Amino acid sequence: MRYILIVFSFLFVQKSYSQNSQYLFLSVQPGLNHRIMFPENEKFKDSFKKNDKFHQSLSFNIYKPISLSQRSTLLIGLQYQNMGFKRMKDDVKFLDTIHPLLGIRADQVQIGPSWVEFRYRYHYLSIPFLYSKELKRRVKGASGSLHVLAGGAISGLLKQDINAVFYGFTFKGQKSIKFNENDISSGLVSGNIQIGLRYENKIDGEKLSVFVQPKLTLPVLPANYGKNMHMLYSIGAEFGLKVRLSDD
Repeated sequence: MRYILIVFSFLFVQKSYSQNSQYLFLSVQPGLNHRIMFPENEKFKDSFKKNDKFHQSLSFNIYKPISLSQRSTLLIGLQYQNMGFKRMKDDVKFLDTIHPLLGIRADQVQIGPSWVEFRYRYHYLSIPFLYSKELKRRVKGASGSLHVLAGGAISGLLKQDINAVFYGFTFKGQKSIKFNENDISSGLVSGNIQIGLRYENKIDGEKLSVFVQPKLTLPVLPANYGKNMHMLYSIGAEFGLKVRLSDD
């Protein structure tokens, strides 16, 4: 499934780029990710909610703008989205259960406080469709411009795992270990809504611009299906370049 998605995405973007392609947006996106959980048992949600933390991530984006009008464009392309969240298990003592699938802590050696950080990670390849509209400039001839952004993306799951990181002790001699929970069935296809602002500033006429794009990503479909469904969202900012590909 994932390989079919990659091939389809490549062919789709390649075809779109061949049509009146003048500019290309390239960006890196640091962000903070979290989830909204829908459990079968509401008490389970309340007992674990305080242990959920934001997950730091790094995503990458490439867009091709298709002109709709003088100030409006449609951005299409590819996104590698690194989503997820963190769950903390504090004060893990000798013989305490680390996780039902991992077992107990058998390491007696402890250096300071001991805890476990479970990093739930979902890696997606996405095709975005983002409407961008330039706001009216206040200063005539200014090199900077402000744009509003709204749209969404269709996503295919590349990989999902949980990375357990141990602090203050080791588990079977390791500082971290990857695993998956048996009661989680990850959705192969997902979708999200994306809204934000983009500020562009020219640094070499029409040939090269830099931009920053704060963005909020909200879920449309759950990331998984099972006893506890995760709806993943992200708060981040893209930092990148707008490059002119030709002078035509």
